[in-house]
Amino acid sequence: MHSLDWNDLRYFLAVCRAGTFVGAARSLRVRHSTVGRRVDALEAALGVSLFMRAPDGFVLTEAGTNIVPLAEEAERAVFSVERRVAGGDKRVDGVVRVAVCRAGTVVGAARSLRVRHSTVGRRVDALEAALGVSLFMRAPDGFVLTEAGTNIVPLAEEAERAVFSVERRVAGGDKRVDGVVRVATSEAFSSYLVRHLSELQAQHPTLIVEVLSSNATHALARGEADIAIRLVETTQPDLICKRVCNAGWSLYASKSYLARSETPGTPSDLGSHDIIGFDETMARIPGAVWLREHNVGARIVIRCNSLVSALNACTGGMGVAVIPCFLAEAEPSLRRLTEEVIASPAIWVVFHADVADIKRVRTVIDFITTIISRDAASFRGKRPPRADPE
Repeated sequence: MHSLDWNDLRYFLAVCRAGTFVGAARSLRVRHSTVGRRVDALEAALGVSLFMRAPDGFVLTEAGTNIVPLAEEAERAVFSVERRVAGGDKRVDGVVRVAVCRAGTVVGAARSLRVRHSTVGRRVDALEAALGVSLFMRAPDGFVLTEAGTNIVPLAEEAERAVFSVERRVAGGDKRVDGVVRVATSEAFSSYLVRHLSELQAQHPTLIVEVLSSNATHALARGEADIAIRLVETTQPDLICKRVCNAGWSLYASKSYLARSETPGTPSDLGSHDIIGFDETMARIPGAVWLREHNVGARIVIRCNSLVSALNACTGGMGVAVIPCFLAEAEPSLRRLTEEVIASPAIWVVFHADVADIKRVRTVIDFITTIISRDAASFRGKRPPRADPE
């Protein structure tokens, strides 16, 4: 679904306008076999039939009719790039990629596009040749945009959005519960999700969930993921945010740590304790915010850049950690030090409006909502502190 090429849409529109492959080939100045091959590639990428053969040529299917205005929008966006750079006299070969701009390196762009870095380099070279300008300058740590490259970035992103709109519109009519659904979430939540995915796999054996575990935010509008699980509400247009539950945070320490240190009398009584802190990249998470206000006299023995690292440091006996209850309660070696929930941010399931009716995506959204609701008590952190076994 994510291999759609702008050139395929261009050939599709040519057939729509000419009514025949021969007519389309004539308007594009290519062989009619090339037109047929590119239309076949487009149908394969979208997973639908776009044309039906008729006595006098081809007619659009319902799916084909639905994407015509979106394909024309993509065409206008690409032509805007051409006019900006070359006065409208050049053809852009392939989808206008902005991945190099975002990643800063060909290797990083290749990773995000799931292709070889040589493919990225070749496509960028082809784009520069088509436009007749240099778009990037090589720098010691990657690539920087030239003035011409900077000028076309917003137009290239508009073209990219238009192409993704075609994909989402077609996918919205897919009622099958199979194929791939990509879920972007934090490293911490991914461990919870993965433990439960066997339930979903048992119900839908041909459904594949790709879990993108990262603290970085994936762009749903650009098709980097189908679903995102976030702790911050999104106000971006066209994205739907579904509030599922609140995630309580509290103080935890391992039994091995408490064996050599006194249990804090109150949550703020940390003056003589070793503390598991967070680095500047995690400065805004609830645990880091709370610790800045309550760590007077405490010793920060480690700073972590992920919740999983903080959890591991805590289970390893390094000190007291402020972490989400749903993470800590899954660790039998940890003891909760207070009934108090020191923070309770909302958990949001986020997805693009255009994918809301795709059956496989809706199935995964419903599954995530169900398992979190089922474990709501653990997520909210309303359990009393775990008693030590006698």
